[in-house]
Amino acid sequence: MHFFFLNLGKTIYTTILVFRYNKIMKRKDKLLMLLENQSDWITGKQLAQMLNVTDRTIRYDIEAINRQHKVIESDLRKGYRLLDNKNHLLKNQQDINIPITPKERCDYILQKLLIKKQKISIHQLLDEIYISEYSLDNDLKRLKEMLSNYPNLKISKHDNYLVLQGDEKSKRLLYKNLLTQEASNNFFNMNEIASLYKKFDLLKAKQIMEGLFHQYEYDIDEIHFPTLMIHIGVAIERMLDFNYLPSNIENEDIKKTVEYQISTDFFQQISNVFQLPIVESEIMLLSCLLMSKKSYNYNCKWLFLNNNHQYEMIIHELIDYIYSQYGINFSSNKSLVVGLSLHLQALVQRNKDKIHSPNFYLNEIKKRFPLIFELAVSASAFLSKLLNITIQEAEIGFIALHLGLAYEQMFPKKYKAVLIFPKTQAISKIPIAKITNIFEDSLEIIQQFTYFEEDKIHELKPDLIITTTPLKHRLDILTIQISFFMTHEDEAKIRSSISLLTQKKLKKEYEIYLDRIITKEHFYTNKEFETVEATLKFLADDLYQSKNVEEAFYESLMKRESFSPTSFAYGFAIPHALDSSLVYQSNISIMILNKPLKWGDYEVSIIFLLAVDRYDNHILTLFFEWITSLYTDIPSLTKVLHCKSYEEFMKLIK
Repeated sequence: MHFFFLNLGKTIYTTILVFRYNKIMKRKDKLLMLLENQSDWITGKQLAQMLNVTDRTIRYDIEAINRQHKVIESDLRKGYRLLDNKNHLLKNQQDINIPITPKERCDYILQKLLIKKQKISIHQLLDEIYISEYSLDNDLKRLKEMLSNYPNLKISKHDNYLVLQGDEKSKRLLYKNLLTQEASNNFFNMNEIASLYKKFDLLKAKQIMEGLFHQYEYDIDEIHFPTLMIHIGVAIERMLDFNYLPSNIENEDIKKTVEYQISTDFFQQISNVFQLPIVESEIMLLSCLLMSKKSYNYNCKWLFLNNNHQYEMIIHELIDYIYSQYGINFSSNKSLVVGLSLHLQALVQRNKDKIHSPNFYLNEIKKRFPLIFELAVSASAFLSKLLNITIQEAEIGFIALHLGLAYEQMFPKKYKAVLIFPKTQAISKIPIAKITNIFEDSLEIIQQFTYFEEDKIHELKPDLIITTTPLKHRLDILTIQISFFMTHEDEAKIRSSISLLTQKKLKKEYEIYLDRIITKEHFYTNKEFETVEATLKFLADDLYQSKNVEEAFYESLMKRESFSPTSFAYGFAIPHALDSSLVYQSNISIMILNKPLKWGDYEVSIIFLLAVDRYDNHILTLFFEWITSLYTDIPSLTKVLHCKSYEEFMKLIK
């Protein structure tokens, strides 16, 4: 009985630690994200309001972060900002030797079984991670759920040992997915990926592969290269432990390909570097992997010759659907048709094989390009219904990449800038090069002047003048002064200027619609709800009662949420229906909550419910662009999130 209460006390104490740890780490993650996405200083008060904590808590959190990694600069008057070195992301759980959360413990157990030992002593494991047998049993239940996607793998108990049973191919897939997940916060940092492998230097393997690509003039999509290297790392590490794939891939056609030749040469060189045997099954698997990741310059003729015409027809139907819903016409973009057709073919095959393809751009796409992601969600709903398949959120992100590129080609968002720098000084090349490199997606330098010439600049009609010397003039053009060395503060000035230009542009466009679509009748404060469903039901019923929408509007809202939650990391959500035909009269309902509501991965304080009919779809575009510009301006966003009345809100956004 005494032993039982000891274990129970230990379990309760661990649970409390886990709860406190999770809460603190989530807050620190949000704090870093807010700082990372803000180009200028943010005060402690603004951060406290965004995170619903006290100023003192913000100070403590920043001190704790800086004790691990000195990444945040502070100023008593200005507040906080990230230091120039952006390679600062806290690895959170990875920096802690003892796994604390259930998820950490499960990953720890799996990696130990996969990498270090074929079996683990249960008593030794309990001592290592300071948990009771009761907690371990719960972790094993979670592990069973985690392994449900790997039907050939099973964890079992034998004589006080844990054993991972299953075939080598499944173990490698599991190991690869664990490492991919571990690297996801810094996925394109090859040094970070290489650090995951303790028994050998993955960067040497990378150099060998890159040399062979150059030798054979072979290209793969850059987006897939980190995944390829993780696969290679898993293969080498397993082979170093004498775990080889069975020889069950026999295909003479593969042996005739350049991928097979590259793979053969690769393993021949690897065997010399790491003292490994050359295994035919490893060569064949790598060949197949290279084929799946090759970069092709396909055209419509290739698409037709390979009997993929049916996918092309589906994409044309999809483009017509997008035009009917959003008024965006992609029909003339042939590269989009071909790219999406090929992607759709691969998506259908992955769906059939039940293969999950991780997407490391997903959060960035959702955060920075909400309109494009919404296009992708709508497109995915259309395809899902048409083809009777399930499209996961990661796949929606890939579709967004295709649509985003096509959208940027149709609506380039670059502002025009002229630079006034003394050309005689060699140092003038420094800011020009930095501006071009940092702001290539949003700023186009149309001309450089040695000195200000009003007539010439007026004729060019730039949006922005950037100068390294003090300048006063009569033109109605935003002007900023920066230094020759393009410091962090100079970068912040330019970012703030771009944000200001965007807000001014949008203000002119959406101001004429504001009073019509945002009304006091559908503006709510001091509301509390326990669930997302209850919140949306209230708002949808309100719009139905005022005859703005059909009764099925709520069902369409929930269908949209099922694809991907419409919440954002900055404390707001933008729910909307998939079917715009359910809207009679366009309206944006706004609700400011008394306390944050858990909505997907985020806590939400303000809700913008969009009910926009197909004839007003340009309003949807303007709204998403406004939201995108707003969350790069944390002070303004803080004020919006803490509005107390309709009048205050309208005054802020006008």
